[in-house]
Amino acid sequence: MEIASVHHMRPGLPFGRPGLFHSRKENAMKALSRFFLWFMLAAVQGFAQSGAILSGRVIDQGTARPVSDAQVELAGTPRRVTTGRDGNFVFSGLGAGAYTLRISRVGYATTDAEVALQAEEEQILTVGIREVSYLLDPVTSTATRLQSRASEVSTSVTVVPAAVLEHRQAQDISDAMQEVPGIFIRPYGALGDVRTASIRGSSAGQVLVLMDGQRVNNTQSGEVDLTTLPTEGIDRIEIVRGGASALYGADAVGGVINVITKTRGASEGIAGDARVLSGSFGTREAEVKGNYSSGSTFSALSYRYLKSNGDYTFHPIPDSSAARANADFLSHALFGKERWSIDDGRALSFTGQYFFNEAGDPGTISYPNARARKQNRNILLGLAYDEELESVVRTLHVQSYYHNLLFNYDDPLAYVPISNYSHNIAAGGEVQAGLRFSDWNSLTGGYAYRWDHFSGNSLQGEYERGLHSAYVVDEIALRPSFMRGLHRIAIVPALRWDRFSDFGAQLSPKIGLVVNAGEAWLLSVKANYGRSFRAPTFNDLYWPRDSYTAGNPDLKPERATDFDAGAALEVPALAGIGASFTCFGNRVTDLILCQPGADGVWAPANVGRAEARGFEAGALLNPWKDLLMISWNYTHLDARNKSGGPDEYDKELPNRPADIHKAAIRTRHAGFSASVELLSVGLRYTTTSNDASLPSYHVYNALVGYNWELAHSRMEVTGEVLNLGDAEYQVMAGYPVPGREFRVSLSFGVGSAGGE
Repeated sequence: MEIASVHHMRPGLPFGRPGLFHSRKENAMKALSRFFLWFMLAAVQGFAQSGAILSGRVIDQGTARPVSDAQVELAGTPRRVTTGRDGNFVFSGLGAGAYTLRISRVGYATTDAEVALQAEEEQILTVGIREVSYLLDPVTSTATRLQSRASEVSTSVTVVPAAVLEHRQAQDISDAMQEVPGIFIRPYGALGDVRTASIRGSSAGQVLVLMDGQRVNNTQSGEVDLTTLPTEGIDRIEIVRGGASALYGADAVGGVINVITKTRGASEGIAGDARVLSGSFGTREAEVKGNYSSGSTFSALSYRYLKSNGDYTFHPIPDSSAARANADFLSHALFGKERWSIDDGRALSFTGQYFFNEAGDPGTISYPNARARKQNRNILLGLAYDEELESVVRTLHVQSYYHNLLFNYDDPLAYVPISNYSHNIAAGGEVQAGLRFSDWNSLTGGYAYRWDHFSGNSLQGEYERGLHSAYVVDEIALRPSFMRGLHRIAIVPALRWDRFSDFGAQLSPKIGLVVNAGEAWLLSVKANYGRSFRAPTFNDLYWPRDSYTAGNPDLKPERATDFDAGAALEVPALAGIGASFTCFGNRVTDLILCQPGADGVWAPANVGRAEARGFEAGALLNPWKDLLMISWNYTHLDARNKSGGPDEYDKELPNRPADIHKAAIRTRHAGFSASVELLSVGLRYTTTSNDASLPSYHVYNALVGYNWELAHSRMEVTGEVLNLGDAEYQVMAGYPVPGREFRVSLSFGVGSAGGE
């Protein structure tokens, strides 16, 4: 063959003998032509070089779906590749002989396949790998903005699936997060009263809450009342602990709570559920939901009605009792979603939520409000387009959203009668792309714009804020071969730029490290260091000036530096044992605190500093899958004030318990389910000088249920006791929490109304 003859030419003499040509110019041109001909033929021959080809696809044994990001290697050789979205792999230029094909992927058992190749053979394989059930390794999309296993990301993340919300009969998302390590839920009373979250000692305004990746925190107060986020349509809740401004911008100082709604049904066809609940203190609930799922369409619609009288008994002083007055609550929640799969890799979805509640504001024990009333009306709309590609750009996400939040508060019996309303509107959009440059380097980047507008008499005017943001997170993942069982070492740098129209630009960097190892077990070692910030709110900046208080339009953002490091280990084959440990630290400067001016008027200023250090530890035992599962986690926190006078400096920050234990025992078998949960919270100081405190408390909750599976339907009855020991306690000073509470629910469903 002519190509073969080129292959055997002596590369050192490509031009022949120059003496054959009469002209030096002609000689040079012919020599150049021969060089290009030789180069092209050699390149073609290089592509067509002899050797066997081994290609194939890696699939999940249980679902037969392609497995992406699986490491495929020829054992004993340096040859290795990573599967793409379609699960495909290919090795070319192989010699004849026997090979061991080794496939590994976090969350799956390492699988070996023996292959014998003949010379010039092309062999195509399909290799199934078995998923290993790791309770500590769910899928998360919040930690890196792309879907990943929790063990593969550098941050500490917990995923609460929809099944937990249903099992706990959660009334709002705060009920579902009670067992998450590092998070402290602060209820200001009973059902319908304000509930906020603190992560690793943060304030409520330093926790960013998202709905399908978009900010819920309003610009007026910066905080989110978790009772205004019902559980309808939720697929899962992801909680990222630690600073995350490098990915999500302002207010992600303590962490991020991302509420993710469903995108498909549990099975194709029409499904529906109806549920009624009755409980103590006049609590009543009715819910109906349905969905339709096919190969290209998912439609979901649900409605929930919830009310409570809230007239529980408490003891304002020893040897006396009273019924909590003006603590009633009524809410309506409506959720709808439509998702269209344009083709295999493209989808368009629309999400709409409406929530309305009306409740009394009972006030504190010392200063009760007999007739104060409040109303919330929240409307959240979102439109998203998602596409998966096979080029360097692997994913494309385009989203727009609109939030309309209205709050009214009236207290006709106040010293100066109050009738306030606040109207917050937010609208924006985002474009995000995920790129993969090689098997070891992938990058996610995006641009977002948001516009916030406030109107209302609570701030006596109208204010607005524009925000431009750009972010990038790079994942450099090495797959070493020098140690069997060591799967992956990844370095994850991230950077975000935010430009606010009212106080300038902020730059938030972060770097993370994660090491994955294990075959029949799973080990992940993680570390992070970064910076984050909280933006001043409209209340901070523009509070109307009177004889006592005023805003400060010259405020700067609060700035924080944080780190964490830890490890998690799970061994499913050894009684499902799992354990985790993470230490963390956070230093905040320019804290916004109110202080008196020379004229005696209190106004916010960037004068505070604080430090928080601690650790989170957890253990899991799951010897017989659903038959028995025991979990426990413990958070120790030392959060201290590093500013102020001698009476306040180095004192513990108020409302931050030093110790929190959370434990649960669950069982499920043949339709029967039961669980017992424990929440133990240590002493909390209530003043900056630490001269007053609330005692520790210990709360037990118990639940038992039974469900019947019929031909095309199902029925379930559930009984629940909250605060089984009838403990009397306050989480926040002056706001008593209900004692023992009973709830009974009955549900009936057709089809498979679940989803993901």
